[in-house]
Amino acid sequence: MHYILFANIRKRMGARIFDFIITVGLTCAVFFGFVYKATFNETLYTENLDKLEELYDKSGLYIISNKGNITCIGAFTAINELEELTSIDLTSDDEKFDNVNLTEALYSFYANEYQFFGADYNLTFDIFKTNVLQVGKEVSNIKDLTYENGVFTYTLIDEEKEYQTVAFVKDAFIEAADFVTNSEKVRTLSNENDNLMFSSLYYLIPIFIGFSLIFDLIIPLCFKEGQSLGKLIFKVGILSKDGYRYKKYMLIIRWIAYLIVDMLLGILTFGGSILISYTMLLFNKRKRVIHDYISGSMVVDTKTLLYFKDAAEEQRFKEKMGTTSYGA
Repeated sequence: MHYILFANIRKRMGARIFDFIITVGLTCAVFFGFVYKATFNETLYTENLDKLEELYDKSGLYIISNKGNITCIGAFTAINELEELTSIDLTSDDEKFDNVNLTEALYSFYANEYQFFGADYNLTFDIFKTNVLQVGKEVSNIKDLTYENGVFTYTLIDEEKEYQTVAFVKDAFIEAADFVTNSEKVRTLSNENDNLMFSSLYYLIPIFIGFSLIFDLIIPLCFKEGQSLGKLIFKVGILSKDGYRYKKYMLIIRWIAYLIVDMLLGILTFGGSILISYTMLLFNKRKRVIHDYISGSMVVDTKTLLYFKDAAEEQRFKEKMGTTSYGA
């Protein structure tokens, strides 16, 4: 039996991580340095962002900082008391927005902009109270809401359940904000920008595959033990599952199996297939992962490696040495 020491987990993982970092690094360098600039329509993307900002601003349900960040007013956790529903100072990106009136913004949206964003009609104040704020019902704990001289005044059913009213109005506010986000006007612009982004990002795939082809297939084809740069550095190589020289054409199958199991399935399972694959190293004597089983390979330590092209070459060596067994 010839002497083979299987590559330990540290060496095998080190070689894989090294090759992966090189492939990803060069992919990002080429993509962001050249391809992204040539394929991404930044002008149209920026125009759509400006239009989206105008729509969110028109709804009155959002505050927009100087940095362009858009935040739903009702989403601020600082709003905890009843009086803060009609006047509160908010901060976004270190920018202060004084005397923000949630109730006024909410009513203004339903009274003036609701139809603009896709509703059948705008709401009157009475319908707003009944349908949106559920005035007179236990769920909102609002007995009445008045609006005089630009001032909103809440009267509660149970004064001790002020927190319930605050939470209800905040939820109603977020529901209105969701209506804006899901409106056709907003979705059209958002989808167009998503398509612009993804149409450019798709180029990452062929670029990554191209560099993987170089570093995980072409370079290994140049070395006797099918070594990539990472495997050369960590002194590990590839043999067949029987311990003989790995046939060159099988490196193609091994590379395809790596792309499918480690890359494609790794993405689809959020790294689950990679975790399972490399956990297998702990539970089999030959330290094989999934793409090794698929391609009939194993990774060995080249520092203490004695192997043969095939069984016939091994037999001739035995006959020459005058022995039927050797090694450890």
